[in-house]
Amino acid sequence: MKNFFLNQKQTATLVIFLFFAVLISMAFDFLYDPGATASVIGLGPTKIMAFAIFAQIGYQYLFKTSPFKRYSKLLFAASSLLAAGSFVMYCMEIRYFANYLFSVYGFHPSAWHLMTLYLSATTLVSDFLIPNNKLGLWEKTTLPFLILMLMLAFSQRYQPLYQRWATEDSLFEYATAVLYVVLAMIGAANLRLWYAKRPPMNVTNALFVISHLLLILGGLLIGGEEISWGQRIFDIATPEHLVAQNTQGELNLHNNRAIFGYVYYAYFWLAVYGCVAWAIVKLINKTKLPAAWQKLIAYWAPAPELFGYFLPMAVLILIRQRLSSFYTDPWEEFIELVIVIGLVLFMWMNYIKLKARKAA
Repeated sequence: MKNFFLNQKQTATLVIFLFFAVLISMAFDFLYDPGATASVIGLGPTKIMAFAIFAQIGYQYLFKTSPFKRYSKLLFAASSLLAAGSFVMYCMEIRYFANYLFSVYGFHPSAWHLMTLYLSATTLVSDFLIPNNKLGLWEKTTLPFLILMLMLAFSQRYQPLYQRWATEDSLFEYATAVLYVVLAMIGAANLRLWYAKRPPMNVTNALFVISHLLLILGGLLIGGEEISWGQRIFDIATPEHLVAQNTQGELNLHNNRAIFGYVYYAYFWLAVYGCVAWAIVKLINKTKLPAAWQKLIAYWAPAPELFGYFLPMAVLILIRQRLSSFYTDPWEEFIELVIVIGLVLFMWMNYIKLKARKAA
């Protein structure tokens, strides 16, 4: 970039300098006071963080690479450690009382959460916001964990906003409903691509069709259920005879008292399957099962790099069952969104495979 007033090395040095300036300011706030940096230099860590992130994005779009490329795994490891610390602090303040850590140890968890937020955002930007960047297995596998770390830190640093997003009829729930409809649409597109080759109607192909029809129906059904079929959007009252049967007094099936408990079991086994299906396929490929059956099973097995979208749901339900819903309620809407993102990516990967097969 010859016309740029700084060359690539100088610009990278500036971005890295800003990176450490942000971390130092956050560490200062962590040890002393959340307003310590702002009182000294008149600029708080959040504003410096925003400037540093924009500088990093600008660098990446100018030079088509990341200033932290050589350190991406180190950044991820640091983000993971800080996220683990955020989680421990979160649990301790639930276990004891608000401001427990400050009262006992004299430090400020809010600044720690902001450091986690910044490191996670830096890693995410470094791995994914590079023009024409082909993602490797490492980047694809770590993406859901980066998202989780980012949201964990965000939920602790900006609790009121996160709680507003995580409630009924808010951002996470509506996004989940939309993505289930998108899942159904991709399923329909995959079925159409499959028909383009005019395959013979045998048992495996019939199962392919039936499973897709169930996926389409399930996606539309769950999407509608998520928003109680638009009950609150259109201000529809729940009939009195249904109020007593529904745990939330809503116009849906999944909160029916007779069904409600099974919803968690369904999500749990879906999550477990999403985590281990790729390993099952590897074992099946070593058997003498006919090739047509192996292809059908492989088609319905999420790739190993997607397991991070399924694992959080399994963990959340185990915590809910073993401990209490008190610990999991703030996270349910977000984790439901994460697992449907995984399902959509899974079906989209199948769509790409089927499209390549049609072109062949």
